[in-house]
Parts: sequence; C-alpha cells; structure tokens
Amino acid sequence: MRHFLAVIGLCLACVTPVLASRQYTIHDAHYGATVPMAAQRPSMNWEKQAMLTTVSVKAPITTTGHRARRAAFAQALALAKEELCTAMGDMRLTGYATFTHIAAAKILPNSKVDAFLCNAVPVAESWDSATHTLLLTCALPLCGPGSPNEFAARVLTFHQRLLETNPNPAPRIEGMVLQASPPVSQRCSAPYSGLILDCTGMKYLPALLPALLTKDGVELWGTRDINPLLVQEQGLVSIVQGSLREAMASPRVGVSPLIMRPLGVSGLLQGDLVLSDEDAELLKAQDAETHFLSTLSVVVLID
Repeated sequence: MRHFLAVIGLCLACVTPVLASRQYTIHDAHYGATVPMAAQRPSMNWEKQAMLTTVSVKAPITTTGHRARRAAFAQALALAKEELCTAMGDMRLTGYATFTHIAAAKILPNSKVDAFLCNAVPVAESWDSATHTLLLTCALPLCGPGSPNEFAARVLTFHQRLLETNPNPAPRIEGMVLQASPPVSQRCSAPYSGLILDCTGMKYLPALLPALLTKDGVELWGTRDINPLLVQEQGLVSIVQGSLREAMASPRVGVSPLIMRPLGVSGLLQGDLVLSDEDAELLKAQDAETHFLSTLSVVVLID
C-alpha cells in the first residue's frame, strides 16, 4: 500500500507542474465550455449556428508574463478571423455561387466577406506559460445583423427584384444529378407543421440559400414570397447533422413535419435540392393548407 501511495504521489508531483503552467479561460459558454487542446480547421457547428476554428500561436520571444499572453491572444484572434473568412468565403451561398463569388461579382454594395469578421467572438483559450503557446477557439455566428445570413438576405432581396422584371426565369438544370429511383415521402393525416428534407447518404453540402426545384428545373420554393428579415434572423433553412429523430425534435418544424427525401441535387455547386413530381405536388398542396414554407419551417438533415 505504501508503495502504491508513493507511486501516486510521484505521478502527481510530475503532473502538477504541467497543470500549473496551463491557464484556461471560457469567453463564451454559449458555444460550449470545452477548452481547446489542439488546433482545428474551421468547421460548421450547425447546432450552435456558427462556424468555429481553433488556432495555435506562440508569443513573441521578446515578451514575457502577461504581455506575452496578451500578444499571443491578439495574434491568435487575427489568425482565427483570417481562417474563418477564408472558410466562409468558400461556403456555398446558393446552388451556383459561394460567398466569394457573390462578393467578387459586386452585385451588392459593400459586399465583402471579411465584413462578417466583426462578429467573430473568442470562445475558449488555453495558455501554456511554459511554452508561451496559446490555443484559441473562435466562433462566427451565422445569424443576426452583419452575419452571413444577413448577407444571404441581401442576395435574396436582389434575386426577388430580378423576378419582378423577369417573373418566368429559365429552368435551372445546370449540374442536376438525380437518383436512379424516386424517393418515398412520409405522410400522415394530421396537418403538417413543417418540412424535413432527408439528405442523409447524398453527400450533400448545404447552401445557406437552397432552392427546391422540380425535375424540370422550375423553382418550387426558395426565392419567391420569402421574407428576407426572417432569413437574416434564423436562416432560410435549419441544418441538422445527425439522425431523423433529431431532425423531428427540432422546434423549427413543429409537432407533425412532412418528411421528404430529395430526388437529387442541382446547380453548378449542387446546392439546390430536386423533388420528384409526386412530392412537388404534395408539398404545394400541403403548404396551401398550413403555409409552413412561408414561416421557413424547414429542416435539411445531413450526415
């Protein structure tokens, strides 16, 4: 027993200096209370409605103490914002354009991807005073003023104005890829409160402004009669990464959602979703009764 206690004591003696050299800080518990342990590439956390990244920075060798940590934090925050800007720029905004594409086209005034970065917030940090290394996790919220979804809302408004001058645009069939057999939708007798689009197994990469199309490339939903303010506040659709049970538990679709599996994808970036003719007619008929599409009661389920 004495030998056992001696071994435990030796282990604690070795570990204590390591623990003492590390200091942990949670800046925003909304995005999680996990302290970063290693650098991670930018990734989307759909549950938190934010893109997150973790960066690692060493303080300048000319700084010491609190100055070293402050200098490392400033460098880490700048680096995290740079990574978030690049990753968000590459994200699909519509079925045919990324954020960078839209910004480069200059169809909107003051449309720069780096404008989002004023909203990026530090989430958690780990400072190792022994190695002068700081790990920082930052989050870029998707919704709200100045957010990617605010940018998406502006693009949506631009498209709606185009439809005023050209109410019958050409079919959108570029990049359309359909499944070999049509999917089956879930039906029930209750009035539908929302729509779940089950895209699991399709390797679908979400767009913030996905359109629902027929096989002929005609838009069913996604641009017309959409309130841009709702898009800014909550996004056009809610993305759920997980199981169908989790999608059905989303408050976005209510207690009796209609579940459909898209027939395929469309668009140059394949960000739009295609429904079978049968599902297209069913969706129009059910939405005419409860108008769940106008309230954006739509969830897209992905792997």
